[in-house]
Amino acid sequence: MNQLDLFLEDIEKVCEDGLVCIKCDIRQPVTNFQQMSYTKTGEAEIKRTCRSCQKGHRQVIAYLRKTNPYPQEASYQCPICQRTIDE
Repeated sequence: MNQLDLFLEDIEKVCEDGLVCIKCDIRQPVTNFQQMSYTKTGEAEIKRTCRSCQKGHRQVIAYLRKTNPYPQEASYQCPICQRTIDE
């Protein structure tokens, strides 16, 4: 398989009736994807993950931050690498 084959596989996932989310692998309308930014040529780029997958990802991050707060102790030491917050 060469680089052209990989490119053609990616093109097959994009069609006129929607895009395929790279997380859930479901074909959805383009409106379910968030517009990311503009390229140097002025073309709009679209994120390849759908809004529902992005929302789920944000919820997981918020939950993990809530259940695992940042340590406030100055003497805290990482149990894995044994480094302090200052390091």
